[in-house]
Amino acid sequence: MLTEFQKQKARKSFEVHDFNGDGILTLADFELIVENLAKLGQKQRLLEYQALKSAYTSFWLELQALADIDNDGQVSLDEWYAYYDHHLVHLMMDFMFDLIDGDGDGEITVKEYKQFATCWNRSETEAGETFLKLDLNGDGCLTKLEILQHFDDFCYGNDPEVPGNWLWGPLS
Repeated sequence: MLTEFQKQKARKSFEVHDFNGDGILTLADFELIVENLAKLGQKQRLLEYQALKSAYTSFWLELQALADIDNDGQVSLDEWYAYYDHHLVHLMMDFMFDLIDGDGDGEITVKEYKQFATCWNRSETEAGETFLKLDLNGDGCLTKLEILQHFDDFCYGNDPEVPGNWLWGPLS
Protein backbone atom coordinates (compact mmCIF):
# COMPACT_ATOMS: atom_id res chain seq x y z
CA MET A 1 0.00 0.00 0.00
CA LEU A 2 1.35 3.40 -0.91
CA THR A 3 1.76 5.98 1.83
CA GLU A 4 0.25 9.44 1.30
CA PHE A 5 3.70 10.84 0.50
CA GLN A 6 4.34 8.08 -2.03
CA LYS A 7 0.94 8.83 -3.58
CA GLN A 8 1.92 12.49 -3.88
CA LYS A 9 5.04 11.48 -5.80
CA ALA A 10 3.20 8.91 -7.91
CA ARG A 11 0.66 11.61 -8.80
CA LYS A 12 3.51 13.90 -9.92
CA SER A 13 4.86 11.14 -12.15
CA PHE A 14 1.36 10.52 -13.52
CA GLU A 15 0.88 14.21 -14.27
CA VAL A 16 4.21 14.33 -16.11
CA HIS A 17 3.07 11.47 -18.34
CA ASP A 18 -0.45 12.89 -18.77
CA PHE A 19 0.90 15.17 -21.46
CA ASN A 20 -2.44 16.54 -22.63
CA GLY A 21 -3.65 17.07 -19.04
CA ASP A 22 -6.96 15.21 -19.38
CA GLY A 23 -6.51 13.16 -16.20
CA ILE A 24 -5.91 9.80 -17.90
CA LEU A 25 -3.00 8.18 -19.70
CA THR A 26 -3.53 6.98 -23.25
CA LEU A 27 -1.41 6.26 -26.27
CA ALA A 28 -2.12 9.86 -27.35
CA ASP A 29 -0.08 11.17 -24.39
CA PHE A 30 2.90 9.10 -25.42
CA GLU A 31 2.54 10.19 -29.05
CA LEU A 32 2.64 13.84 -27.91
CA ILE A 33 5.80 13.11 -25.93
CA VAL A 34 7.39 11.56 -29.03
CA GLU A 35 6.53 14.66 -31.06
CA ASN A 36 8.20 16.89 -28.47
CA LEU A 37 11.28 14.68 -28.31
CA ALA A 38 11.58 14.64 -32.10
CA LYS A 39 11.37 18.45 -32.23
CA LEU A 40 14.27 18.75 -29.80
CA GLY A 41 16.55 16.40 -31.68
CA GLN A 42 16.23 13.36 -29.45
CA LYS A 43 16.14 11.22 -32.56
CA GLN A 44 19.94 11.39 -32.45
CA ARG A 45 19.75 8.63 -29.81
CA LEU A 46 17.37 6.52 -31.86
CA LEU A 47 18.38 6.86 -35.46
CA GLU A 48 14.93 7.43 -36.91
CA TYR A 49 11.74 9.05 -35.70
CA GLN A 50 9.88 5.77 -36.28
CA ALA A 51 12.25 3.99 -33.89
CA LEU A 52 11.49 6.60 -31.22
CA LYS A 53 7.77 6.27 -31.84
CA SER A 54 8.04 2.48 -31.74
CA ALA A 55 9.93 2.60 -28.42
CA TYR A 56 7.31 4.83 -26.79
CA THR A 57 4.46 2.78 -28.24
CA SER A 58 6.04 -0.39 -26.83
CA PHE A 59 6.48 1.30 -23.47
CA TRP A 60 2.83 2.38 -23.51
CA LEU A 61 1.63 -1.10 -24.44
CA GLU A 62 3.63 -2.65 -21.60
CA LEU A 63 2.36 -0.02 -19.15
CA GLN A 64 -1.19 -0.58 -20.36
CA ALA A 65 -0.84 -4.36 -19.99
CA LEU A 66 0.38 -3.95 -16.40
CA ALA A 67 -1.73 -1.03 -15.19
CA ASP A 68 -4.98 -0.87 -17.21
CA ILE A 69 -6.94 -2.97 -14.74
CA ASP A 70 -10.36 -2.47 -16.36
CA ASN A 71 -9.02 -2.89 -19.92
CA ASP A 72 -10.59 0.34 -21.18
CA GLY A 73 -7.51 1.40 -23.15
CA GLN A 74 -6.43 4.05 -20.68
CA VAL A 75 -4.71 4.27 -17.30
CA SER A 76 -6.44 6.27 -14.57
CA LEU A 77 -4.68 7.75 -11.57
CA ASP A 78 -6.00 4.93 -9.36
CA GLU A 79 -4.66 2.35 -11.81
CA TRP A 80 -1.34 4.23 -11.84
CA TYR A 81 -1.22 3.99 -8.03
CA ALA A 82 -1.84 0.23 -8.24
CA TYR A 83 0.93 -0.08 -10.83
CA TYR A 84 3.33 1.68 -8.48
CA ASP A 85 2.18 -0.39 -5.55
CA HIS A 86 2.33 -3.84 -7.12
CA HIS A 87 4.85 -3.77 -9.92
CA LEU A 88 8.52 -2.99 -10.11
CA VAL A 89 8.94 0.23 -12.03
CA HIS A 90 12.53 -0.40 -13.10
CA LEU A 91 11.23 -0.97 -16.60
CA MET A 92 10.31 2.71 -16.73
CA MET A 93 13.64 3.75 -15.22
CA ASP A 94 15.64 1.76 -17.78
CA PHE A 95 13.60 3.16 -20.64
CA MET A 96 13.91 6.76 -19.42
CA PHE A 97 17.64 6.49 -18.70
CA ASP A 98 18.41 5.15 -22.16
CA LEU A 99 16.28 7.86 -23.74
CA ILE A 100 17.86 10.71 -21.76
CA ASP A 101 21.40 9.40 -22.35
CA GLY A 102 21.41 10.86 -25.85
CA ASP A 103 24.93 9.77 -26.79
CA GLY A 104 24.62 6.33 -25.20
CA ASP A 105 27.77 6.65 -23.07
CA GLY A 106 26.10 5.41 -19.88
CA GLU A 107 25.98 8.83 -18.22
CA ILE A 108 23.48 11.66 -18.30
CA THR A 109 25.01 15.12 -18.52
CA VAL A 110 23.29 18.32 -17.44
CA LYS A 111 22.84 19.21 -21.12
CA GLU A 112 21.12 15.89 -21.85
CA TYR A 113 18.97 16.22 -18.74
CA LYS A 114 17.88 19.76 -19.61
CA GLN A 115 17.11 18.81 -23.20
CA PHE A 116 14.97 15.92 -22.04
CA ALA A 117 13.21 17.87 -19.28
CA THR A 118 12.15 20.65 -21.63
CA CYS A 119 10.42 18.02 -23.78
CA TRP A 120 8.20 17.36 -20.78
CA ASN A 121 7.22 21.03 -20.42
CA ARG A 122 9.76 21.85 -17.71
CA SER A 123 11.91 24.95 -17.85
CA GLU A 124 15.67 24.74 -18.37
CA THR A 125 16.12 26.56 -15.06
CA GLU A 126 14.02 24.02 -13.16
CA ALA A 127 15.79 21.17 -14.96
CA GLY A 128 19.19 22.60 -14.02
CA GLU A 129 18.17 22.92 -10.38
CA THR A 130 16.85 19.37 -10.40
CA PHE A 131 20.04 18.04 -11.96
CA LEU A 132 22.15 19.70 -9.24
CA LYS A 133 20.02 18.05 -6.55
CA LEU A 134 20.37 14.63 -8.22
CA ASP A 135 24.13 14.90 -8.89
CA LEU A 136 25.16 13.97 -5.36
CA ASN A 137 28.89 13.66 -6.02
CA GLY A 138 29.02 16.82 -8.13
CA ASP A 139 30.81 15.19 -11.06
CA GLY A 140 28.46 16.70 -13.64
CA CYS A 141 26.84 13.44 -14.72
CA LEU A 142 24.35 10.87 -13.52
CA THR A 143 25.03 7.15 -13.91
CA LYS A 144 22.38 4.47 -14.23
CA LEU A 145 23.12 3.37 -10.67
CA GLU A 146 22.57 6.92 -9.37
CA ILE A 147 19.32 7.26 -11.32
CA LEU A 148 18.17 3.84 -10.06
CA GLN A 149 18.69 4.98 -6.46
CA HIS A 150 16.82 8.24 -7.10
CA PHE A 151 14.05 6.36 -8.89
CA ASP A 152 13.67 3.95 -5.96
CA ASP A 153 13.62 6.88 -3.53
CA PHE A 154 11.00 8.64 -5.63
CA CYS A 155 8.74 5.64 -6.11
CA TYR A 156 9.06 3.88 -2.77
CA GLY A 157 10.69 6.24 -0.26
CA ASN A 158 8.99 8.10 2.57
CA ASP A 159 11.76 10.56 3.43
CA PRO A 160 10.73 14.00 2.12
CA GLU A 161 14.36 15.19 2.18
CA VAL A 162 15.98 12.74 -0.26
CA PRO A 163 17.08 14.19 -3.61
CA GLY A 164 15.26 11.46 -5.53
CA ASN A 165 11.99 13.22 -4.74
CA TRP A 166 13.08 15.78 -7.36
CA LEU A 167 13.27 13.20 -10.16
CA TRP A 168 10.34 14.84 -12.03
CA GLY A 169 10.99 18.31 -10.59
CA PRO A 170 9.49 19.88 -7.47
CA LEU A 171 6.51 18.04 -6.03
CA SER A 172 4.40 21.15 -5.60
